[in-house]
Amino acid sequence: MKEICPICGNKNIQRNIKTKMIEEPFGGQKKIKIVQYTCSDCDASGDFFNENEEKLQKTINQLKKIAVKNTLGYFISKGYSLATLERILELPQRTLRVWKHEIPPAGVTLLKFVRLFPWLLDIVDDREKIEKLIYKLKESNL
Repeated sequence: MKEICPICGNKNIQRNIKTKMIEEPFGGQKKIKIVQYTCSDCDASGDFFNENEEKLQKTINQLKKIAVKNTLGYFISKGYSLATLERILELPQRTLRVWKHEIPPAGVTLLKFVRLFPWLLDIVDDREKIEKLIYKLKESNL
């Protein structure tokens, strides 16, 4: 059975293999090969038969694991222990150890955020600084 174009229903489609670069902040980048179809009749193009989704998701998940490992490694190199990070971020004990292997999307976002703005850890860890910052913000009507 020959595959047909999902747009026009014709069978005149071509299968092409393309290289795509997947990037993840703090996790690096990786090239993967994806399939793209082009219909000669209606000029539609894309992944008509959902062949790329699993490969894309697997690659993104691999890069996210690397990002978590790199981010935690960065904070450890700066003198933070996992227990200290968990305390500052108000995470349950051993959460970061679990996240090294399987991390929820919100966890990835949290770690990227604190990696991008590491000074926030110092502020959150020092409640007095937070109170002073809030006072200054109120004074400036922000």
